[in-house]
Amino acid sequence: MSAKAVADGFAGWDDAYANGTGPDLDQAKAAAGVALDARYNSVLLFDDPYFLWPSAVAPEVIIVRDASLADVGPLSAMKNASSYEQFRNVVFPDATAASTAAQEIRLALGLSPDTTASCAGYENGHQILLPEKAEREAALAEQKTT
Repeated sequence: MSAKAVADGFAGWDDAYANGTGPDLDQAKAAAGVALDARYNSVLLFDDPYFLWPSAVAPEVIIVRDASLADVGPLSAMKNASSYEQFRNVVFPDATAASTAAQEIRLALGLSPDTTASCAGYENGHQILLPEKAEREAALAEQKTT
């Protein structure tokens, strides 16, 4: 299940809710948990000083990073909802500025504006980058103690 599952799932979950069969709250909460982890991990990677962004996109990177962090609270509320009503009534902050900033970054870096096609194969990149980050930090900590 991907982070995108929360957004994609709403239509089906809402249909089930409307016709009285009710959505699978555990499935919805699991999707929110995946999205929560993805957003939080993206912030960790945005904050990693190992990765240097070109100065031309630095302001936009901060906007995208801050929008990811702003999603953490609502996603946590969804993950911990006790009912589908509570789950679906969570309000997210406006992400218009982040969406625009992300496209500004893509334009400046010469990347395709099609985030689905151009990101194919990188959806779980954090699963590679986060362990690498932990290894770097452990190695640096080891150097400081010796």
